[in-house]
Amino acid sequence: MEFKQAGSILISNFSLTFKVFLYIVVITLIVAAIAVGIFAPIMNLFLSGEAVGTIISDFTDHANGFIKGSASLYDTFSLLKDDVGNLINYIISLNWFIPALVTIVIFIYLLYLFLFTLSSMPIADIINNSMASNLKYGFLSNFALNFRRSVRYSLAKIIVFFPIDLCILGVLVGLGYGIYFLISQVQILGYLGLGLMLTIGLVLASIRQTCFSGWIPRLIFHPDEGIFKSLKNSFKFVKPDFGKLMLLYACIYFCLYFLVTVVGLFTFGLMSFLAPSISYVTLRIVELVSYYKINKLKFYTDSVTVVDTVDYGMRTEEQLTPEQLAFEERKLNKNIREISFELSKEEVLSNPAFYEALKIGMSGERISASTLQIHLGITKSLAKAIIKTMDEMGFLESKNKLGTKAVKITQEQYDKLLLGEELPKENE
Repeated sequence: MEFKQAGSILISNFSLTFKVFLYIVVITLIVAAIAVGIFAPIMNLFLSGEAVGTIISDFTDHANGFIKGSASLYDTFSLLKDDVGNLINYIISLNWFIPALVTIVIFIYLLYLFLFTLSSMPIADIINNSMASNLKYGFLSNFALNFRRSVRYSLAKIIVFFPIDLCILGVLVGLGYGIYFLISQVQILGYLGLGLMLTIGLVLASIRQTCFSGWIPRLIFHPDEGIFKSLKNSFKFVKPDFGKLMLLYACIYFCLYFLVTVVGLFTFGLMSFLAPSISYVTLRIVELVSYYKINKLKFYTDSVTVVDTVDYGMRTEEQLTPEQLAFEERKLNKNIREISFELSKEEVLSNPAFYEALKIGMSGERISASTLQIHLGITKSLAKAIIKTMDEMGFLESKNKLGTKAVKITQEQYDKLLLGEELPKENE
């Protein structure tokens, strides 16, 4: 069910995948330019060696001999094999080349991972706003809004994931060596080993994704928590459904593999270019859908469909009297008054935009009626009513020179407001 709902959300927000694709292209070009700038001097120093020039000259002569017909294929292959062996022995004899190469590769990998991960928070926040209140945000504006948190999360992810990725790489390299040994002994076992290697790689990737699937949703819903505290608290939501989530992510990775290979073949490789952005957005959606379901929250899958994650018989509306139902319906109706009339406090508190405005303020950004109009796409009268209600409830500090105000509200107060509970009198 999560996969189906995630698919609906992906389709309704599919334009986001193209924006992420452009972001991936930009950071790939940036990292490639940096890599060339670092590799160029090292390769020039390496190629300037006299031994390298001799090996390259021999390699060229042997290849030309085969092309001109003066040497047989077997002799040429044997000579080229010796040339490659000489090059490898020369590289090993250089004490600086391999360590420098490994250091540069690790640096480039970490840099790319850092830049790539900067998009995680904006993607998740855009999807969360779509699911929570059917609001649509631009990628660049949300990227700027969440930049500080994105940097902290990206650095934390590198610290946590890099050792894990090294362990997974070590396991796969060990399997690769084992498969090579099997092929040398019994060829058919080698083919079975390839399938085993893919299966174990899929399982390891699914376990890693499952363990950390609650991290970003926890950061989105609890912006006051630290990065590592959110990671710690996210485990308690993942643990009860670990097996189910792992199976879900295994299915997703299999579908993505199918997308890249089979569908990519019929689209002449075009889908292979879009696959990274589609997979990254899909994973963020599944994380949020799982988090919403674990916490029994409603969400939009598109502009007209709302999913209630609470089981039948346990939903709030089934426990209310007719009078209470009528009151709740009146609270949820945004159009009780004409727009020309001033909105009441009750109407503001029942509007999803009020809670989105609080979240913006809780992220550290100062707000005003104008900034809320830009961020939330709401009318001027509603933005002013939200600011007025926040001020009356004591959630706003004094203005600065630009006329914006800082929001002061705890996560506990926010959660109580969201659930419709009354706050202590001193907070109003």
